Amino acid sequence: MLIIPAIDLVLNKVVKANAGKRTQYKNLKIGQTDYSSPKKFIKLLLTNFKFKTIYIADLDSISKPGRTNWPFLKRIIYNFPDIFFWIDSGLENLTQIRLFNEFINKSQEKKKRFKIVVGTESFKVKEDIKKLPENCIVSLDFNGTEKGWFKYLDYNKELILMFIKNVGGHGIDWKKLKHLEKFFSTKKCFIAGGVKDLDDIRDISNKDYKDPFSHKKLKHSGFPSPANDYIENPINMNDLLIKRASSTFLMRFRGSEMIFSGIRNNAILIIDRSLKPSSGNIVVASINGEFLCRKILLGSKKVLVTDCSNNKLLDIDKIINFELLGVVTSSINTY
Repeated sequence: MLIIPAIDLVLNKVVKANAGKRTQYKNLKIGQTDYSSPKKFIKLLLTNFKFKTIYIADLDSISKPGRTNWPFLKRIIYNFPDIFFWIDSGLENLTQIRLFNEFINKSQEKKKRFKIVVGTESFKVKEDIKKLPENCIVSLDFNGTEKGWFKYLDYNKELILMFIKNVGGHGIDWKKLKHLEKFFSTKKCFIAGGVKDLDDIRDISNKDYKDPFSHKKLKHSGFPSPANDYIENPINMNDLLIKRASSTFLMRFRGSEMIFSGIRNNAILIIDRSLKPSSGNIVVASINGEFLCRKILLGSKKVLVTDCSNNKLLDIDKIINFELLGVVTSSINTY
């Protein structure tokens, strides 16, 4: 499964979506830390996860036809040369798409690959959908006008199913998805809007929606493996490592400060924000906007301590901007 983080921009700031009610979107904060700067937020994502693709929706351009924010979007694209961006800038026709393509790569020695998201709420001429350049993907926007688009989507191998009223973690519209199963047999579909937690991601995976490039069943050929006699039921890592999916998140650890606890550089931390820490637990905290993984000691003083050959202590009471984000319940080392 490919997971693509989506970033909504209003007035060039990252905002928290809320059921498609764009006038109510607020600048993004995580805890007490402001992450409304796109550059700052993308750096945070890339510090903790190995995302290769990021989706950006410029809501000002989408909501206000004729307004363009191309220079700002171009700066974001070229600030992160290793990221493949999907950009929705509210483009309305083939001419705007051609001009946007030309603008992004104008005066650049090395051309940047990116994908243009063509939203049905913005695009004006349905018949032109079949004429889109190769670097475009159609977003079927469920805003009450989607039915008029169905017959024009036969030419597209990829399709975003965007449930606008569900964005911001309001849950997936499973009923509508059921009616759209015909798309999954002919197209590679991306479900967008409403995903609120790991349970939703797992449910999408378990629904076993098929993309057109995969076989429904793979038949084995050749000689059977002697190991077959020892194979148990498939292992589900979510069941083994995640007890409370709705309160659990993952983060990638960088460094060697927790090596004696078995947490190596590049380890994936599984963190439960619902747990109250006990003395000796490994926790993740935000300190002046920086994420740290440390062991917490709760005695006469509350301190955070590294677990390596050169231990360092941090007195929690002396930290101005401190926020406990959760308790580390497991870690996965990668080699």
